[in-house]
Amino acid sequence: MQTMEQLLDVLCRAGFSDEDVADAAFVFNTFVIGFVLDETQAIRHPGASHEEFAEQVRQWFRALPPERFPRLVALTDRLFDPDPNRRFEFGLKMLLDGLELRPRRPG
Repeated sequence: MQTMEQLLDVLCRAGFSDEDVADAAFVFNTFVIGFVLDETQAIRHPGASHEEFAEQVRQWFRALPPERFPRLVALTDRLFDPDPNRRFEFGLKMLLDGLELRPRRPG
């Protein structure tokens, strides 16, 4: 709860409307939870480490028919980027960049 309070406080002090503050907090929370769920997929598949599970899914993507899914097949290695920190920072930066474009209260 303390983290959520801090986020709401930062957004309020930055001059965003109450509606934008609430919506932004929801989006940030959803992003973080979704990221954690994606990162913990292997836990829900007993008998496979995170790396083993990721490799199984990667192989499944590679086996898709390329004539039907050319982008999925071509981008498989990029879609399963082994650096979750880089991907998390990228997503967070995208959210912050979008928030920067929102109008704020003067002052």
